[in-house]
Amino acid sequence: MNTKKVAFYLGDFKRSGGTERACIAVANGIGEFSDHQVFLITTNSQAEESFFEIGPKVNIIYLNINNLKGEYFLLAKRLKSSLKEYKIDILIAVEVMSIIFLLSVFVSKIIGMTGIKLFVWEHFNFTVSLNKKMRVYLRKFAARFADTIIVLTQKDVELWKTNLKVRAKIISINNPSPFPISNNKYKEESTTVIAVGRLKYQKGFDRLLKIWSDFKRIRPNGLWKLQIIGSGPEADKLKEQSMRLGIGSSVEWIENTAHIKRYYENAAFLAMTSRFEGLPMTLIEAQSFGLPIIAYDCLTGPGEVISKKSGFLIRNGDDDEFVDKLLLLSQDSSLRNRFSYSAREEVTKFSVRNIVMQWLSLLAK
Repeated sequence: MNTKKVAFYLGDFKRSGGTERACIAVANGIGEFSDHQVFLITTNSQAEESFFEIGPKVNIIYLNINNLKGEYFLLAKRLKSSLKEYKIDILIAVEVMSIIFLLSVFVSKIIGMTGIKLFVWEHFNFTVSLNKKMRVYLRKFAARFADTIIVLTQKDVELWKTNLKVRAKIISINNPSPFPISNNKYKEESTTVIAVGRLKYQKGFDRLLKIWSDFKRIRPNGLWKLQIIGSGPEADKLKEQSMRLGIGSSVEWIENTAHIKRYYENAAFLAMTSRFEGLPMTLIEAQSFGLPIIAYDCLTGPGEVISKKSGFLIRNGDDDEFVDKLLLLSQDSSLRNRFSYSAREEVTKFSVRNIVMQWLSLLAK
């Protein structure tokens, strides 16, 4: 193998989202399964600690930036100096918005001052910009000036090619599950439904609370409870909604945790009501623990993970159908067991090794 020096520009490694989890899992995997030298570039200092565990074969480059706007040019200077010092061959911008901080490297590449390969790894589906015009512009920029663009689904490859003039090579590589497939017996006696994610508009927890209210209205005396695991800007608003709906006693709120494994291991199934997704890590993680899933079929993500053998895909926004499937799955332990068995079989395609092999194939070209 032609050994290369590969650097992921992640930004703040204290963040706990799916993008950060996927990046660190892939970086760790490339370090484990190849002879490539892997680097993680972070704006943090050595005094700070990553939310997710960074493996021993990943070298961390600390840029020590406290204010992204106020120290923008200092960041660019330290970044270019680090790329030169470590003789990086491939720089991967993790999420298209990070290109803002790599513009000086792109300019150097455009005018022929560096031969570094520039990859952009986009984690949002193409139809989502979060009302940021800059994201739309940077996608156009990446399509023209990046060497390679990596998206999470084949549907996104088609969307990029249909809507932009893509000069870069563009491929889809799914995110991996950071967890090995669990051998633990599925807990069919569990009466806990879990939902995992940042408490913000995208994730649709407001929709889930309404659905849970309808579910509990039909089954008021059941033992079933809903655990919502995550933190975010809508936390207070959502908690107020749960109390207003009269379901406060059956909803448990758990702040974002690095010990998510214990909640997957003890749940009956997972519910996801996101308005949009890229490729949601929580679905892949849930399947690693053999959890059945009920999810809204938003444009990209759930349909790439869930089959009819492992869960229910609900037409996006159809609350009544979602409630019906909650009732069905909560009443039928045999169905939950069958879904659990299939989930463990299906998630093998998202194993770290399988996904890293795709990355290694890309890096070899």
